[in-house]
Amino acid sequence: MRPKTRPLRSTRPSFIEAARRQQIVETAIATIAARGLEGASLADIAQDAGISKGVISYHFAGRAALIQAILDEILAQSHTYIMDRVARRRRAADKLAEYIRASFDFIGTHRPNFVTWLNLWGSLRSPEQRTRYNARLYEPCRMAIATILSAGQRNKEFKPFPARELSVVIQGAIDGIMLQWILDPAGIDLRAASRRLRALFDWQTRAA
Repeated sequence: MRPKTRPLRSTRPSFIEAARRQQIVETAIATIAARGLEGASLADIAQDAGISKGVISYHFAGRAALIQAILDEILAQSHTYIMDRVARRRRAADKLAEYIRASFDFIGTHRPNFVTWLNLWGSLRSPEQRTRYNARLYEPCRMAIATILSAGQRNKEFKPFPARELSVVIQGAIDGIMLQWILDPAGIDLRAASRRLRALFDWQTRAA
């Protein structure tokens, strides 16, 4: 007689566990944005979330794991928002303009995300950590822009140019303005910057 086998326990978090993890991450973003990384201990985050520190420890294997989850969430939210907006456009020129517009719209409505991101990026101590994270951060952005540019060249909307090189410039312009806005919000008009960048890169890419 064969012994009874026990069903394997799923490693996938339940709906309740996933919701709790999401709550912790979103609270941590707000807490770090308000207090800075040094002023946002696990106990502070737990208090703001209305839970015990032990609940955080149950869902995250330490502060480093929570930081990684926060960084992943910030990237995912931004990328999903932008690409959903881009997907609604048909022409490559409209997709490029929408990528820039959506980037600034998300930045403007999610300031705590970017304040927290800046705090956490500075907490990556080793060059190897920063190199790995920067690749995960920027490569999807560069690829998305380069895909739009290449499609525009194929259908003759855009003139010939190195799509990969220009994708770096476009994303760099967006991120550079975002960084200025975090550090000096009163000195930066995001709407005006978005409008100027769209006009600049339309002129840079448009076929004669």
